[in-house]
Amino acid sequence: MNRIYIAIFCLLLFSGVCQAKATLVLSSAEHKVLSFANKNIDTGQVQQALQILQDFTQQKHSQYAHALSWQMLGNLALNESNWTQARQHYQQALSFRVLPKKDQQNIHAKLMQASYQLKDWQSSIDHWMLWQEVLVKGRRPSFTAKDYLRASLSYMSLKQWQAAKKMLLKAQSKMAVQKLSWYQTLLAIERGLDNDSGQIKVLKQLLELAPQQQSYWLALAKLYEKKGNKEDATALLYSAFKNDVLRSSEHIKWLASGLSQHGNPAAASKVIEHAIERQYLQSEEGARFLIHFYRLAKMFTKAIVVLEQNAPSVQNHQQLAQLYYQNRQWQMAYSNAQKVPEMGAGHIIQIEMLMALSSLHLQQVARANMHFSRVLQLDPNHVLARSLAGLTDRSEKKQI
Repeated sequence: MNRIYIAIFCLLLFSGVCQAKATLVLSSAEHKVLSFANKNIDTGQVQQALQILQDFTQQKHSQYAHALSWQMLGNLALNESNWTQARQHYQQALSFRVLPKKDQQNIHAKLMQASYQLKDWQSSIDHWMLWQEVLVKGRRPSFTAKDYLRASLSYMSLKQWQAAKKMLLKAQSKMAVQKLSWYQTLLAIERGLDNDSGQIKVLKQLLELAPQQQSYWLALAKLYEKKGNKEDATALLYSAFKNDVLRSSEHIKWLASGLSQHGNPAAASKVIEHAIERQYLQSEEGARFLIHFYRLAKMFTKAIVVLEQNAPSVQNHQQLAQLYYQNRQWQMAYSNAQKVPEMGAGHIIQIEMLMALSSLHLQQVARANMHFSRVLQLDPNHVLARSLAGLTDRSEKKQI
């Protein structure tokens, strides 16, 4: 009795296998029509092939024949960049569940491509995963650099940064020559991961490929500053400046300030001089910065020349008075201080003290005492004015 049941089971199993295999065989008529459609495609008669296939899908045929016809229609739509229609046709082909594994792999690859083009990022990733799951003879598909890149960009659009980075690195590993755009993508991913060290590494690679791109220098300098490496940031900006990459006034001022803060105002003034010469800075604004850095570098004569080239103003006379005093040109300091009008008690005290001290250096003691008296009228507790007021001979003046 058991042998009878086993025999019946084997018969049914054999019958099922035969039936499954039969579904992957086209009838003579089906083969003829699909071959004719394929021939039209090969000879460029796409519209005629399209009509044949559309008519075929409306007729009664085997599931395998229908699946093949929809797959062919999907290929035609994909070739015309009709992504929406291509997706619909491929999905219809898969719905029959009779296509060989190789065809299934191919369709999922193309469904990923169509979804990517339609910016349907989740669908793109879904088909990327399905594509990997379909095994042919126990083996996964062989992916190209473009496949990995498409997956990376899809993950990136979904803000799945780790997966995006993994796929991009696989794409890069398949390329002998690295593309600038791929490093730009990797930089965007590292920013998404908020990975400063990763960004620094990629920016250095980008600078090797595109050393004239100002944005890479600036981004790297900002990261150095963020990590507390301000000297490295300044050095990097100076390299960019020397290579004539740094051209915007904002960033030139950033470099000059950095050089000055790190004890090199003379180099800062050189940067500003160059920027004015190249018209990266407007002359008036550049002059202000130039004077500032000249003073810090104790290059007072140069500061005076620049200041005197500008239109006379209250601010100019005050600065000139201070610069001439710092340059030990006492009479010019006094003369310019006289041209500064009164602008409040604190301001008056500052100018009166400058005139008093200049007068002492010129051995004009009486005039110095007059200015010290004016200071003490406004501020009776002014220490320096009290200590120097009333000097009557040159020997006392030398105590200044």
